[in-house]
Amino acid sequence: MKTDLIGNLHITTPLTRAVREGRTAGAYLIEGPSGSGKKTLASVLCALFLCSDVSEDGACGVCRDCENLAVGSHPDLFVFTPEKDREFISVDTVRRANEAAQTAPIHAARRVFLIPDVAKLNASAQNALLKNLEEPSRTTVYLLLCEEAAGVLATIRSRCVIFRTELFSNETLTEELGRRFKGEDPSTLTLAARLSGGALGQAIAFLSDKKMEKCRKLAYDYLSLVRKGAGFDALSCVLSADVKKEILPLFYRVLLSGVRDLLLNDKSEQRQFFAPEEPLSHTVSDKTLLALCDRLLDLTDPSMTNANVAASVYSLNSVASGV
Repeated sequence: MKTDLIGNLHITTPLTRAVREGRTAGAYLIEGPSGSGKKTLASVLCALFLCSDVSEDGACGVCRDCENLAVGSHPDLFVFTPEKDREFISVDTVRRANEAAQTAPIHAARRVFLIPDVAKLNASAQNALLKNLEEPSRTTVYLLLCEEAAGVLATIRSRCVIFRTELFSNETLTEELGRRFKGEDPSTLTLAARLSGGALGQAIAFLSDKKMEKCRKLAYDYLSLVRKGAGFDALSCVLSADVKKEILPLFYRVLLSGVRDLLLNDKSEQRQFFAPEEPLSHTVSDKTLLALCDRLLDLTDPSMTNANVAASVYSLNSVASGV
């Protein structure tokens, strides 16, 4: 079965074996950061659990079950989603799933209950789910996805086999990105790989983001001044208080990679932003660069998403100029 999944053999290999030997568990919890391939992995596992002709390589991709799944109409797949105009999955949805779990599969050997984001189940909904996890049917498999298993109720976790998605090296990501984005500037591929933290989905999102090139140019212009020890006013001309808020989260991450390069100085193999052959000479002190790193780490924290633009830009320019 052809998929876009790379790696994660530590998950697919044992589960393929378990399906072939008829010894699947009642519930699996897959954790991993955003963009680490959980959704792609879930599609592979759903096919694996529903396929009628699983081989050592996984689902066959051609049986009736695989074909139904491919077009999104398999009768034995139950996907937990919030109701229209709702943010969270309701207790009623969980109860409907619990009722379905008590009935025999319609076509496949088992029913699969997929929860794409456990965080959308509040405590009441998670508790409602416990009933079936405590006494799982031999013909049901629950597949739960989340960013951090620690955020899931302990009573849920204790009834699941837990796996964590694989994060990839910059080299592996750059190679995979090059395969998917043919003709893209190699340095851009490398930057996206490094910014992603090892998550392929994040790297793809960076490359697909139209703001990437704008952020990269802005960061380069800004760092060109920082390297010369420019003052507050000069930096404010490049990064002003009226900058569009939507570019700042990505800009701060790109800028952080450049500041780290300046601190590494001549260690070209560890560069994230500047080209390997580009001189990194600068007159600004390492103390200022370290303070700038700390400030950027603060600004890239998710809690700063709604921070006041003018205030955050002012503080950044102040730190960068040593004010």
